[in-house]
Amino acid sequence: MPFITFIYRIENAEKKFYGKYICDDVSNNYEGLDIEIKTKVNYGINEYRNQKGLDNILDKKLCIGILSFSSDRYTYIYSSDEEIKCFDFYYIDCYDKSKTYINGQFIC
Repeated sequence: MPFITFIYRIENAEKKFYGKYICDDVSNNYEGLDIEIKTKVNYGINEYRNQKGLDNILDKKLCIGILSFSSDRYTYIYSSDEEIKCFDFYYIDCYDKSKTYINGQFIC
């Protein structure tokens, strides 16, 4: 399963966050991996902010930097609860099911 690890920040904030994105397949859209995952990251963050009673962030305020990418389709990615807690944002979309975690907590 392909996976992408990344950092992100919101607008010009000093603080950076870490994320992991796991999926069945990554498209061959050559615009960039950051664009590939931006919609999912933005949706997950806004869902979290809605649950906390905060305003949504705009897509253009989200800046993503790719740290690593694995495209091995034969390696199964299983994450323990401890690994999920390690990331500020964790998204998995495999076997027609998607889950989003922020700070180790299931969001949607």
